[in-house]
Amino acid sequence: MSGLLLAEGLLTDLGINLKILVVQAVIFIVTFSILRRLLFARMLGFMTSRESEIEQSLQGIRRDRAEIEKFTAEYEAHIARIEKEAYARMQAVLKEGLEAKVRISAQAQQQAAAEVKAAVAAIAQEKEKALVALQKDVPAIAQQAVERVIGVPLEAKGSR
Repeated sequence: MSGLLLAEGLLTDLGINLKILVVQAVIFIVTFSILRRLLFARMLGFMTSRESEIEQSLQGIRRDRAEIEKFTAEYEAHIARIEKEAYARMQAVLKEGLEAKVRISAQAQQQAAAEVKAAVAAIAQEKEKALVALQKDVPAIAQQAVERVIGVPLEAKGSR
């Protein structure tokens, strides 16, 4: 008991009333337990449910992100496949175009050679016709030239 009196004297020196301190401690404990049951439990439940909702949202975001990455990879693979097919088609069209160019060029050369051959034959035929006509006309032209040079008309073979 003397220890309690000594502690009470020390508290009195500090200006602390032990009865008031005990009443305040009891009021604090009662208030804390009431608040704990009424307010803290609800707040803790709300915070727990909110934390659960946030965790579910984060998991949904992670799933969505993984799904987006999967779709992105599929899309990129699809685009790469399409580009590869387009390149192959373009190469096939270019090859076909070059083959057509060679074929058309060969046909044009054959046609040009045929036209040159036909032109040479036509020229040769016209030359023959011109030579025949010239052979027919040369005696008459020569006679006219001689008549002009000598100034006397010559008699035709048939008129003698």
